[in-house]
Amino acid sequence: MDCCRRAYRTFAHRAVVSISRNGGLPLLSIAGDVGSPYALEFVPTLTASNSWLPLSILLLTNSPQSYLDSSASGATQRFYRVRLDQ
Repeated sequence: MDCCRRAYRTFAHRAVVSISRNGGLPLLSIAGDVGSPYALEFVPTLTASNSWLPLSILLLTNSPQSYLDSSASGATQRFYRVRLDQ
């Protein structure tokens, strides 16, 4: 088996997230189950007990789907997570 291969099509409500930049802002690409709602959350720093802040609820209409975090303007760093919104 090729050590660099990854299976991105078996989601079962789990999301695969990648981050790039667009105009200096974080651009999140979320791959998951189309039709499922995902909660996007962030924290400015990672600690032993994080209090994740809500960013958006995203109903995937295609996979992957992009989300530009325009609220991150001026932020020096952010950590993101995506989870199924139940």
